[in-house]
Amino acid sequence: MWFSGGTINPDWFALFESRGLDDVALKTFMRATALASELLTYVPAVVIFVRVFGRQADLSKYDKV
Repeated sequence: MWFSGGTINPDWFALFESRGLDDVALKTFMRATALASELLTYVPAVVIFVRVFGRQADLSKYDKV
């Protein structure tokens, strides 16, 4: 994700000059990349965990927990 940000605006990733930036576009980019990483890592892990746990506990889709 950081690689794509440098192509959008390299000033966001300048080592010492980027501290304290309060740009709306930067905040939007940071929030979007956080959401994207959440969707790419956390959500699939939870889905896989629930499927595996459901099989081990002999729960079907229609059982009420």
